[in-house]
Amino acid sequence: MLRTKLRIAAIAGIAAMTLSISTAAMAADPKTPGATPEGIVGQVNPVATTNGTASVVPLVNTVCDYGTYLNQGSNALSNGTLSAAFCHYAGSHGVSQVNIEYKKTGGTTSTLRFGWEFTDAGGSSSYSRQYDNGWFTENSGETKTFTWHYVDPGIRTPTQNAPCVRGVVQQQSGSSILTFTTAIVCGL
Repeated sequence: MLRTKLRIAAIAGIAAMTLSISTAAMAADPKTPGATPEGIVGQVNPVATTNGTASVVPLVNTVCDYGTYLNQGSNALSNGTLSAAFCHYAGSHGVSQVNIEYKKTGGTTSTLRFGWEFTDAGGSSSYSRQYDNGWFTENSGETKTFTWHYVDPGIRTPTQNAPCVRGVVQQQSGSSILTFTTAIVCGL
């Protein structure tokens, strides 16, 4: 029932994902120099439905063109929110589609790239990271998205030790690359 509500909300309010920019004004939140992904907490946004039961507002497109919706993970970063929704082929346990989004709410222009990866439930090991089409820039007040599609049987975990997935954004910072991740999604 919840999955159906999420799909209906997504269809009604979110367009199909492609690499895109939204320039809606957002509040500024300056980035802390040298910030790392440790200590980032995932979030969901509950709302009341007309029948009084709690539902979840998707933070990213949850419409699956390939496979069925699995779940989403997100993290509030110092300059915005990184969210990823995962779809899968239930029979093969393969990832069929990944929708990722970064809503930048503060800081200076950043050079970023999206990715996703398999991981263990604790997030200490990662495998088979998949990247988008390359580095891009994003300014405060913009939202950028990317979608990966995989035909059946999808992309399967390379090891039994990594039955979960998470979204990734990397940021160029001088000669360093900082990596930030979403909350972990399990259940493939």
